[in-house]
Amino acid sequence: MFLGAALSHGRILMEAVKHKTVLFFILNSSLVWRIFEIIQNKGTVYTTQQQLFEIFRVMLTRESTGNKKVVARFLKKKYTQFFHKFNELLNSSYVVKRQSFKLLSEILQETLNFKVMLKYIGIPGNLQICINSMLQKDPKAKGIRFEAFHVFKFYVANPNKPPKIVDLLLKNRDPLLEALDHMATNDGIDYGKELPLLRRKLMKL
Repeated sequence: MFLGAALSHGRILMEAVKHKTVLFFILNSSLVWRIFEIIQNKGTVYTTQQQLFEIFRVMLTRESTGNKKVVARFLKKKYTQFFHKFNELLNSSYVVKRQSFKLLSEILQETLNFKVMLKYIGIPGNLQICINSMLQKDPKAKGIRFEAFHVFKFYVANPNKPPKIVDLLLKNRDPLLEALDHMATNDGIDYGKELPLLRRKLMKL
């Protein structure tokens, strides 16, 4: 009820979650899980999905140190439930998948989430989700490939990859190299120096 009313005044909710006390309340209530459900609901319109992702982004990646600490504690405490729900978004529709990969890369790169990041990129199932998106050949999926790439680089750049992660990267190395080459030449997106660097790291595995 609260969330439904709040969504009708999205800007108000977005401003509210910038405050540490409100953020703490939402993250420690059923509201955060309700947001996942609404995003995934096939009846949810595009504008509402975008609004919810923006609210999630403000909640989970805000620059305030106090907010970052609240989020870091939440992710450690609710790691299993949160990333189970998040991985469901990564296997959803085009729009949801693209926005989810984008948000995930922002969550993982936060310094206070370092241990959570290492835990997440140490699980083969998570890497497989990323690989599946990287290997999509549909020209319309270039937006997903772009966002998935920025998560994929965490796996490849990790100097202490678990053996199962190395095995999965080796198993998929040839199609991944082909995908990276395709992205570099056909997607019309400037990946800068990161793409060739990741390609070299893959080759050296």
